[in-house]
Amino acid sequence: MSPLVPASHMPRIATAQRVERWEPRFGSVLAGRTLCVIGLGAIGGAAARHARSFGMRVVGVSRSGAPHPDCEEVYPTDQLDAVLPQAEFLLLCCPLTPETRGLLDRRRISLLPRGAKVVNMARGAVWDQEAACDALDAGHLEGCVTDVAVPEPLPPGHRLWRTPGMTVVPHVSSDDPATYNVRTIDILFENLAALREGRPRPDRVDPTCGY
Repeated sequence: MSPLVPASHMPRIATAQRVERWEPRFGSVLAGRTLCVIGLGAIGGAAARHARSFGMRVVGVSRSGAPHPDCEEVYPTDQLDAVLPQAEFLLLCCPLTPETRGLLDRRRISLLPRGAKVVNMARGAVWDQEAACDALDAGHLEGCVTDVAVPEPLPPGHRLWRTPGMTVVPHVSSDDPATYNVRTIDILFENLAALREGRPRPDRVDPTCGY
């Protein structure tokens, strides 16, 4: 899910379409804009790499704060408050753990610059979705795209469906029906082969990290 989506004002344009309102909004180039990526695993790292290809300045936030080749700077999670005021675009890609539950709360949403855009590819419980809706209604956030929600499936009449500037995707951003099952089986056999040969499993979960 690219920063291109909120940068082009598609959440607001989709809102206007639903009520048949012609409301021109002109997007801006991404070059020189700042993207903050929270969670630099396979998905977050790929997003950082693509953002750099558009000329964006990419700042990362991770549990360790270790350098990443596609980020100009990386900060540990406990320094998130200092990073958010820079984030014209914010991408949530972190796993849901006790440490990340409620990570982007109401106070932290208020730290984002006015007009910021947020994309949530993590889990619904990582952010305060009610606070995100309030920030959209108040004009503090320009647009949000979320692939996750609390609860799932999102019921009819829920506020996320109808908040102007919020685009809801029904948890489908990473699944390709043509390859998902085949790749899953490949991963299973790669792990079984490593176990049989006494090698470290490539997809081990670290209980201390929660992922």
